[in-house]
Amino acid sequence: MPDFSQFLTSNELASFFLLYVRISALFVFFPFFSAQTIPVSIKGAASIFFTLLFYGILPIEEGEYTNATYAGAVLMELFFAFTAG
Repeated sequence: MPDFSQFLTSNELASFFLLYVRISALFVFFPFFSAQTIPVSIKGAASIFFTLLFYGILPIEEGEYTNATYAGAVLMELFFAFTAG
C-alpha cells in the first residue's frame, strides 16, 4: 500500500476540508438544495464529488494553520455559504 503522507501535506489537507465545508454548507443553505425533496445521501455524495472535482484547481496557500485560524476559516466558509443562500 502506498504511503499517502508524502502526497498530502497539512496545508493540502486543510484546504481540502475547507473546500468541503464550503460546498457542503452551500448544499445546506441554498434554497434549491435545502429542499426536502433531495435526499441527504445525494447531498453528501454531491458534496464529496464537487469537492474532489474542484480540489484540482484550488490554489494551496503556504503557511501553517493554528487551531484558532483554522476555526476562523471554517466559520468564514460557513458564513459565506449562509449569506450566499
